[in-house]
Amino acid sequence: MAARSENTKNGRAKIVNVTVAALKTTTAGFPVKRSGADKYVEAMAAVGDDVYGIALDTCVAADICRVALFGRGIVPCLVGTSGATEGATAVMDVAVDGLTDGTVGGGTTKQTKCGTFMQTGVAGDLVGLNIASNTGPDVTT
Repeated sequence: MAARSENTKNGRAKIVNVTVAALKTTTAGFPVKRSGADKYVEAMAAVGDDVYGIALDTCVAADICRVALFGRGIVPCLVGTSGATEGATAVMDVAVDGLTDGTVGGGTTKQTKCGTFMQTGVAGDLVGLNIASNTGPDVTT
């Protein structure tokens, strides 16, 4: 079961401390993406990368980097049958019983991206969802 869901209620940017992944860097003011494991980031490298936020520090591998998250706050959301992975784009689960990881782009099925998962969870968990980050309709696989 996931820990208590994260959420912000003051309408201000949420700043998180994350670790820079092995052999990676960040640059202050440059967008970052998730890298491998939970709470690890690296500088974005391609236009198709899912942006996580803006680095507030220039860092090297294993440094703690402050990141301002995109989105309009973090709220609890219900995880669907297929589960949720921290850092993944959230879409409606095929079982229509909550949100799950979405594969963005390259397909023919229209789905709406609801935000970015801030925690990993299984069906029935309430996890933090950074709403309005990476959102809107998209063609998924």
